[in-house]
Amino acid sequence: MTDYIAQEPKIDLPFQAYTENGKNRFAHLINTIADNSPTGRAVLEDAAKAGYQLKMQAMSGTQGFICEEMKTIFLSTCYDDNVLMETLAHECRHVQQVMRGVPDNHRELVIRDTVKMNRAIEADAEAVGAATAWEIRKNSGNDGPWKALEEKCPKITQGMESAAKGDERIATPAMMRGAFDGWYQNKPMMDIYEKNVIFVGALSNSLQEHREATPADFFKREMSSAEMVNMFCKDTAGKCYWADKPDVLNEPARLQINQNTMDFAKSVNEFRADKKLKVDTSYNDLYVYGTAPKTAEKSANNAALQAAVARKKLSR
Repeated sequence: MTDYIAQEPKIDLPFQAYTENGKNRFAHLINTIADNSPTGRAVLEDAAKAGYQLKMQAMSGTQGFICEEMKTIFLSTCYDDNVLMETLAHECRHVQQVMRGVPDNHRELVIRDTVKMNRAIEADAEAVGAATAWEIRKNSGNDGPWKALEEKCPKITQGMESAAKGDERIATPAMMRGAFDGWYQNKPMMDIYEKNVIFVGALSNSLQEHREATPADFFKREMSSAEMVNMFCKDTAGKCYWADKPDVLNEPARLQINQNTMDFAKSVNEFRADKKLKVDTSYNDLYVYGTAPKTAEKSANNAALQAAVARKKLSR
C-alpha cells in the first residue's frame, strides 16, 4: 500500500474516506491535477461548485461513474492513481456537461439524436481526460497518467498526439478534436454504450410507457449537432473546439449502428404505433455499419449529377 504525504486539497471538492491515508490519497489525486492541468482543474472546480463529493469503493469492470441523485463521483479502488487521475477528470467533465445543459434523461431525445448525444458526451469526456493526462505529463514530468490512458485507449492518445506540435502545456482545440475522434475508433466501446444506452435505456424502456400511471415522455425532442457541440465541447477558454465544424456529429460514419439496433428501433416503433404512442422514425437517418460510406458516396455522386444537369440547363 502506498503511504501518501499529508496535504490539504487545493480544490474544495469534498470526499469520503475512512482512514488518514485514504484522505491523503484523495488530496494527492486532486492536487496533482490542480497543480499541473488547467483543463483538469477547471472541471474539478465545476464539480465542486455543483455540490459533488468523491467516494472510493471496490468496483470491477468500471473505473468510475457519477450518481446525480447522490451528487457523488465514485472511483474504483481496483485501479492505481495514474488511471484514477484521468478518470476523475473524465467524470467531473460529465458533471460539467450537465451544468451546461446536457439533458440527464437521454430518452427525451429522438433516437437519432440520442445516438449523437450519448457518443459525443463520452468522446468529449475522454478528450478532457486525455488533456488532463497530457498536461500533467508536460507540466510535471509525470507521464504515468498518459501511459495508463495510452494502454487503455491508444486511439485517443494517438489522436491527441498527432494533433499536437509537441510542446503544448495546455491542450489545444486541435488536440481536443484529435482525442474526440479517437474515441469513435473504438468500436467495442461504442457497442457497449449502444447496447446499454440506446438499445436498453431508450428503446427497451420506451416499451413500458403504456404501462405507467404517469407515462414518461419519450422521443419528444430534437437537437442538432451544432447545439450539442456548442453546449459542451469547450476548451479551457470556454470556446467550442468544434466551432469550425459544428455539424461534425452528422457525419455518416458517426451515425452507424448495429443491424440489431436498427431492427429493434423499427419493431419498437411499430409497437408504439399500435399502442397509440408517439412514433419516432428518426432512426431512418442512421446507418448500419458498413453502409454509411457507400451511402455518403452515393449522395455525393447524386449531388454532382444534379449540379451537372443544372449547368447543362443554364447553358441552353
